[in-house]
Amino acid sequence: VLFRSVSQSRYTSRSHKVRDYYLYEIETDNVTTAPTNLYDITLTNSRGYDLLGGAGANRTSNSPTMTFPMINGGNGFPTVDDGTYTLNITGNSVASATGVIKLRFVK
Repeated sequence: VLFRSVSQSRYTSRSHKVRDYYLYEIETDNVTTAPTNLYDITLTNSRGYDLLGGAGANRTSNSPTMTFPMINGGNGFPTVDDGTYTLNITGNSVASATGVIKLRFVK
C-alpha cells in the first residue's frame, strides 16, 4: 500500500483475497517526505479488532522498519477471514508525507 498525505487519511489501496492466510509481518518505508516520527498504523476488521495487536504503534520515520503482529502481548500470526479490513494511519501531521506499507501473508 502506498500512502500519501496521511494527515488527510488518503492512500492508494488494493484488494486481494487472503482468506485462510496468516498475517506474518508489516514493513514500513518512507518514499520522499517522511511522516511525523512515531506515527501509528492499525489494520482493523469490521469489529474494530487490530490485526497488528498494537505492533504498528510508534513507527519511526527515519528508516525502514519491520515488525510482527502481536496477540495477547506476544508475537502471533492472526488468521485472516472474509470481510473488509481498514488500514488506519494516525499521529501524522505532515500533509505531504509518503511511504510504503507492506503486509506479508503466509498460508
